[in-house]
Amino acid sequence: MKASVAFGQIIPMSALAAIGIPAAALLVVIGVAIWRLRRRAKMPDTMDDQATARASDDSIRPAGIPALEPVAVDTPERLSAIAQRVSDPDLREFLTEIARSIGEIVPDSRAQASDSFVEEMLDRHDDLRAILRKRTGDEAEAIGGFREAIVRVLADCGVELVQSDTWNPALQRAIAKNPVAGTAAPTITDFGSTGYFRHGTLRRKQEVVLAIPSSDPKPPTNS
Repeated sequence: MKASVAFGQIIPMSALAAIGIPAAALLVVIGVAIWRLRRRAKMPDTMDDQATARASDDSIRPAGIPALEPVAVDTPERLSAIAQRVSDPDLREFLTEIARSIGEIVPDSRAQASDSFVEEMLDRHDDLRAILRKRTGDEAEAIGGFREAIVRVLADCGVELVQSDTWNPALQRAIAKNPVAGTAAPTITDFGSTGYFRHGTLRRKQEVVLAIPSSDPKPPTNS
């Protein structure tokens, strides 16, 4: 439908004059009529056009009119569904229990979650790291997905993980030191508990196993 219609076709001029509408009011009436006609001409005629128009409206949604919320990524239901892909019944039950624990703290209150909840999630994160070393295929994929979910939940709790493979005594604690010949400086060879900051404060250092320079003299070589 075209919007280029003469004024007389929208509202007869003689009719307006006959009822004594002032000139200024006449201009307002004409302007409104033209706006309505142009708006009607731009309305989508098909369902596809209407869907496109609604999608466009979402991008310019006025303040105060909420958009539909996206589906939460780490809901207990979704995580439990991932757990069901695992064939090992013990591992499946372990993952399902993690999903239940995550569901006990709603996202909006995670910033105030207790330290015990945070440390439980950290422990499960470390448990899954150890389990992952022995798993492949769908089970490894499920475990990786759960570890990523736990990291996101911990971030909602104000937690930043300390998990580096470079020795830093300010952030790490050696739980074992193994002298190794030829080692020039302390080198991390394995990991214990993950360390973490919460709300900017270091709460726990990362636990690591170190290879350290050996003090034993090198054995003589046969010449």
